[in-house]
Amino acid sequence: MLVLITCVENPGFSARVSTSSISYSPVSHEFSLPRPIGDDWLQRINHIPATTPLISKTEGQTMFVVFEALEGAQKFQAWLIEAAAEQDHGYRTMRG
Repeated sequence: MLVLITCVENPGFSARVSTSSISYSPVSHEFSLPRPIGDDWLQRINHIPATTPLISKTEGQTMFVVFEALEGAQKFQAWLIEAAAEQDHGYRTMRG
């Protein structure tokens, strides 16, 4: 899945991060990625950004996330890159 991140404050900022899967809860403002470890498929990587995104919309295999401020977008991008690497590691540890 491709996650496109941008912000209103700096329209020139744009980031793209690939993950195998990501979800967003508009009620809790929490992003979540699956992270299997060994044979445990129920692990998740969860994150609630310090600043709530203005828009988080998924269409097909693309998620669009828009923040008001550049700082919020950059912090989310940094978390997502780290979480995607952790997710990849988890998939490599799968058994079976």
